[in-house]
Amino acid sequence: VYIFGGHAGPMTLFDDVHRFDVRGDGMWQPQHCVGQIPPGMWGHSASLVQDTMYIFGGNTERGGSGDLWALHLPTLTWTCFDRSIVGGDVPLGRAGHTAAAAPPNTMYVVGIRNLR
Repeated sequence: VYIFGGHAGPMTLFDDVHRFDVRGDGMWQPQHCVGQIPPGMWGHSASLVQDTMYIFGGNTERGGSGDLWALHLPTLTWTCFDRSIVGGDVPLGRAGHTAAAAPPNTMYVVGIRNLR
């Protein structure tokens, strides 16, 4: 089990990753990630597609986000697919939404609240 981000009140946003090994020692372990680390956020969604956890949307200290982030779990390397560098009809940011992965390489996001 991997978790990313969250908040403890409006002024404290987390940008950390923790892992719980359900077959191991039953302990949460902080993960030391590299690459372009996402800002602290909450209200985002996360889905696993093969060996990569994708994070979309959420709230940051700058407001709502429509960015897509990828954490390659074997190397713990973050990559950002920032709205300013991706093409196509980029969706508005979402918060409080859900996402689900579908084989072989698809992630569906079902929004609840547009952030713009």
